[in-house]
Amino acid sequence: MIAIRPPSDIIRSSALSASEAATESGSIHYIVTEYVEGETLRQRMASAPHQQIRLVEALGIATQITAALAAAHEAGIVHRDLKPENVMVRRDLIIKVLD
Repeated sequence: MIAIRPPSDIIRSSALSASEAATESGSIHYIVTEYVEGETLRQRMASAPHQQIRLVEALGIATQITAALAAAHEAGIVHRDLKPENVMVRRDLIIKVLD
């Protein structure tokens, strides 16, 4: 088992935090991440009136996504599958970028 200790700036950001990863016999690989309760950005947009979220909310979401990606890039991590399904919106409007 390999413990993952991401830089503290990523943990404090909107990036999903991982606590461990491992390769077991039989080529089973897994990563243990935090549980994020909420809805995907796609679900949030679909449930909004006319499927459009308010500008102030959109700007807040975009700012948090940008901060998460910046922290990841500073750590040498590139997110190659950013899409609304990989962004979780918690009930307190904190954003978590997944995958």
